[in-house]
Amino acid sequence: MSSDVEDKLCSELRSTHFAIQLDESTLRDSEALLLCYVRFICDQEMVEEMLFANILACATDGAPAMVGRQRGCIALLKNQVPSVFAIHCVVHRQHLVAKALSTRLHTSLQTVIKAVNKIKVSSLHDRLFRQLCQENDEAFERLLLHTEVRWLSKGACLTRFHALFSTVVEFLSEIDTELSEKVNAIEYDVAYLMDIFRELRLNIVNIVTGWTKAPNFHRS
Repeated sequence: MSSDVEDKLCSELRSTHFAIQLDESTLRDSEALLLCYVRFICDQEMVEEMLFANILACATDGAPAMVGRQRGCIALLKNQVPSVFAIHCVVHRQHLVAKALSTRLHTSLQTVIKAVNKIKVSSLHDRLFRQLCQENDEAFERLLLHTEVRWLSKGACLTRFHALFSTVVEFLSEIDTELSEKVNAIEYDVAYLMDIFRELRLNIVNIVTGWTKAPNFHRS
């Protein structure tokens, strides 16, 4: 498919006038990345396509389809760009860490999620909770939902939950006594989870591989 796209673009360029625009993007370690765009008219419309880019590094999730020695994406890429630097995505490594919580912490996290959903799912509960936050003079008035796909959002969810912890317990005591007691029992777990996800969200540590701050890629 990629070859067909490239051939089609080159065929179009051979039969029409076009303009070339070169752009330079700087990576985190101050290395320059050269990008080449072409602009031309096709079917009476202005079209812009990328012609080429000098690839310096590629981050993957470690899946066999990506890192396979024979048919993996990295192997095929290195056939064309032998000097390319392949790494395991730092964010993905941290995602694996977050999924490997102990049974106790995992249960506590699920309790937090259940409590947040209990309040957020109902518009009435959400409105009453907001009023209670105002009465308690809280800095925030809403809890935050987390998105499973965007796992880093758990850090923000836990931070807000911890900030409103006493109000959450008070509110749940009126609508779900059992859940309120469960939440009240995991206060220290919530604080610990908040710290873990905060560190991961800020990209300070990587527990799986022992890497230090990601941009430098040095062993600790």
